Amino acid sequence: MTQAPGTTGLPYPPSLHIGWNRLSRLMLRQGLPIPPSLPALLDLCEQPLPWPGLELGEGAWLPGDRLLASRRVTEACIEIAQTAGDLEQEEQLMKRVLDHCRLRGPELQPSYERFRTFLIERPVLRNIELLDATREPELRPLVDFLKEAYESVPPSCLRDGKVYVCKHCGWTVTWHGGEPLCGWQQCPGDRDPRSAVPVAHPSEQLLRLREGLYRYVTVPGLAEQEFLRQIKSRQVV
Repeated sequence: MTQAPGTTGLPYPPSLHIGWNRLSRLMLRQGLPIPPSLPALLDLCEQPLPWPGLELGEGAWLPGDRLLASRRVTEACIEIAQTAGDLEQEEQLMKRVLDHCRLRGPELQPSYERFRTFLIERPVLRNIELLDATREPELRPLVDFLKEAYESVPPSCLRDGKVYVCKHCGWTVTWHGGEPLCGWQQCPGDRDPRSAVPVAHPSEQLLRLREGLYRYVTVPGLAEQEFLRQIKSRQVV
């Protein structure tokens, strides 16, 4: 079996490693040749579903859907990942936090609100900043959840040795040629080089919010905050 990219020391995110291995196992079970290299895998993912000879169970895909378009993850691919539980598992962190706070009583309501606000406003931060946050009185009851919410910035986000974030949503961007790709395709900063801002710290000192939390907490949370700002500017409240 062809070895998929490792999760250590190579510029591939762990999700790619996992996805490659899962696809390889599925294709092997059905007697199909597996992608022998990363370029071959990417080329395959650009092809419309269903792929010849590959039996796919019913799910969140439709004939003609592609997993990648111009080397970029499509919404169809994200929906398939959700049905597999990858992004959903990260989203479930918020439910666990809420359940934990409810069990402890109303005194932890401010902790839950502060936790959610922190994830919205700090999608990328330094290790030391996360450590400082764990000392906040409101966040202290949720320290373990807070640590679980973040991950190291993957090497795939580096460009010229630097990490770039979107100035609109604050999360890391990846690059396709000279275009920065935001994790949220409807973000105003998507594909706009002027929106990619370098972080003035080495990648080893940085953490980012996990993708599922970015999608289900940060993105809608930023929209909520903008809506409230507009209401306040009109003196409705």
